[in-house]
Formats: sequence, C-alpha cells, structure tokens
Amino acid sequence: MFAFEMGNIIRKGLQSIGVAARFPRERAIPYWSPERIAALRDRRVREIVHYAATTVPHYQRLFAQLKLDPREIRGADDLRLLPILDKSQVRADPRDFVSISPAGQNAVRFMTSGTTGEPLEIWHDTASFLADVAYKERERMPIRSLDGVPYLYRTCSLRNPIGGFVSGRKHLQTRMLLPFFGRLLEPAMEQAVESTVEDINRFKPHVIAGHGMMIETFFKDVHAAGLRLVRPRVVVYASEELTPWGRDLIERHFELPVWTLYNATESFRIGFSCEASTGIHLHDDLCHVRILRPDGMDAAPGESGETAITNLVNRATVLINYRLGDLASLSAKRCSCGRSLRMLESLDGRADDVIFLASGRTLPPRYIASTCHNFEGVRQYIFIQHGLREFEVKLVPVDTSSADALAAQVVSKFRGLLGEDARVRITICGEIPQPAHGKFRYVISHVKPSWWTNPAGVSREGETGASRLA
Repeated sequence: MFAFEMGNIIRKGLQSIGVAARFPRERAIPYWSPERIAALRDRRVREIVHYAATTVPHYQRLFAQLKLDPREIRGADDLRLLPILDKSQVRADPRDFVSISPAGQNAVRFMTSGTTGEPLEIWHDTASFLADVAYKERERMPIRSLDGVPYLYRTCSLRNPIGGFVSGRKHLQTRMLLPFFGRLLEPAMEQAVESTVEDINRFKPHVIAGHGMMIETFFKDVHAAGLRLVRPRVVVYASEELTPWGRDLIERHFELPVWTLYNATESFRIGFSCEASTGIHLHDDLCHVRILRPDGMDAAPGESGETAITNLVNRATVLINYRLGDLASLSAKRCSCGRSLRMLESLDGRADDVIFLASGRTLPPRYIASTCHNFEGVRQYIFIQHGLREFEVKLVPVDTSSADALAAQVVSKFRGLLGEDARVRITICGEIPQPAHGKFRYVISHVKPSWWTNPAGVSREGETGASRLA
C-alpha cells in the first residue's frame, strides 16, 4: 500500500512539473504578434480538422458526403467550407462526436450546465485537460498584476457545486499535485448571507469568483442587509452574465472592478478580461470564435451575432463550427494592455432568449437588462415572453410593502420598450431559486418565429421549445 501511494504521488508530481513547464510559454503567447498567433491557430485548425476527418465518426461521414479533402482546410478562414453544427445534433448522439482514438476512448466525461435544462455530454482527453491548467495562466496574469495580489492569491468561489469547475477540480486532484492555485474558500450555498460574509471577512480573499447570478445575488444581499465586506481586489464572473444593474452595484457601490471569463464545458478557455477592462480577449489558438449573422455569414466588427466555436485542443469530443448559443460582437480595436489576441467588444446574452415583437422588431436580452437597470427596489427578476404581446416579469422586491408601486413602474417601463399594446403581467415572488440543473436565465423567450433558424438550416424549435422556467 505504501509503495502504491508513493508511486501515485510521484506520478502526480511528474505530471505537475510537466504542466508547470508550460507556464512561461502560455504567459507569452498573448503578447506574440497577431501574425504569429494566427499561424499557431491555423496550424491547430489543420491538425484538428485532419484528426476529426480520420478518427471522429460524424466527421468521417461529413467529409465523405461533402467529397472534401480535409487538406483543403488550411486555416481558420477555410472553416467556412464546413457546415454550422447545432447543439441539438450533438445532444442527439454525443458519442458520434467522440474520437475513436485512444485519446478519445480514455477521456474525462463532463456534463454541460444545460441552459435549457438539458445537459449535454462532453468528453475531454486527458492531455488537453491537464494542459488547461497551463492555459489558465493567461487568465491568472491580469489578476496578479493588481497591487497587493501575490502569486498564490486567495479566491472565494461562489459557484454551483455540481458545475463543471468543481467536477474538473476533482478530476485534477486524482492526476496532479495542485500547488498552482493558491487557497480557496467555497462557502455553502445554503447558508445565510451573514455567515458567508463572516467567512469571507476571516479569509480575506484577493478575488471573488464564480457564476454570474450567484455573485450578483450575493452582492445584492450584502447591500440590502447593510453588511461590511472585506474588499477583494477584483470580482471575476463566468458561466452566467451579470445584469447591467448588478454589475453597476458592484462597481459603483462596492467600488470593485468586475472582469469576465468566457468559457464553456465544450471549450474550457474562450476568452478573458484583462487589467485594462476594455473587452474580452479571445484564446485564438485554443478556440477559434466566429460571430454569425442570422444568414450564416460572418458578422463585421461591432455587429452583434451568434458565436460559433471550434475547440482546437480537445482530442475527445471534437466540435467544429459549433453553435454555442451566445450573442456577441467582435472588436476592431487593439487593447492597451499589449496583448495581441482578438477581442470581443461585448457579450449580449443568449441567442435563444432574443425577444420577438409583434412589430417585427427583435430585442437582444441586454435590452431587457438595461430597462431593469434603474429598478433599485428589485432584488431579483426574471423576464418571460409567452407570446408576441404576452410578457411576464417575476420580481423579488427588496421591500414587499412597496411591491404595488414597483410593479406599476416596471409595467410602465416595459410598455415603453415593448410597445403600448404589450400585455405585461407582474408576479411578486419571495425568492427565485437557482436552478438545480442549467444556468440561471433572467430572460426567457418561448416565442420563435418559423424563420428563426440556424445557418445550417436546422430549426431551433426542438431546443427552445424545451425551455423551462427557472
């Protein structure tokens, strides 16, 4: 038994050393020239396409059907020759997208959080899974650049305990010694906010990180209760977006910078905020991002569209031109921080939660959030579209005694946005719980016109029709 344990420790130690050896390169890549980054990206595009065409059942059939030689895909621009992949296709047969190679067959299984309540099975090969520890150095560097933040900084994590981050860390603990992350505090989700604040004040984290809605709800509760919170250096959210109102509360009242990590189970590293806070840097060489208009063409910089990603490093579940479901826009600007990675100008919410009006107009989810921005009497809300003119707003007021006046204000504001013929019903709630499965969605639309189809020609109705209230 002793020999086995020693062998296990030695194996973990060697793997940890191998990952740590990659840190200097990963820190340097964001500062390479755009041309050098593009060359690395295109090489990885060629490699993943060839790998998919030869070892992944779905792509073996696809290239045969298209009569396309994978060598014709020479770089990211040539990915336009391949169709857009819809999430419903992967959900129907997840194993069809897993490589038959040893890397694919000996991979680590993850489940997505399932925005619509339907989790999706994704596999990551062990090599890329371990390498992701090194890739994360790019996201840790901006945090360490802040005054007073040590190399092994302290983090308070406000996350769903069944999420990919927690399960991923458990997998890492079986394969590596973990000297890279610093100390971690994970308060129990079910405990009172007063207890969480006490834990945080004792721990004194440099970073508060976690799911967007959990972070937002926490800071709203702290503000409403008038509690004193030891200030971290930065708040970093991922997985779910903050509402503009919640972000403003953290930035203005608590005077804390708020940064974004853009990631997904399908591709661990997509983008990250830096110390300049001017946008979201994309990990171009790890995950190629396209922004698509409804007609399937690539959107111009500054033009909002739907994200489609190609994971360039995972050798288990291979996803090329995969519709992730987020609305975003690319930036034409270069960041003052000196990184050369392409940037997203903004993340605008979920494509499945676009609001369709009887007038023919469409509203991205951020329009709803902006309308709610000044409702200081609201602790939580969910906006639901039931029909072209039928809407419901679930509200959790800070003070229930002013609920009627607040409801009238909300109705008036939304009619100004949605049209005077809009019927807006207000439902006052005591609490809006976090979903047991799936991401928190503050905007939910059950309306999808027949023309709202993806660029691959696959109707979205099958997926959005399964949407549920949180």
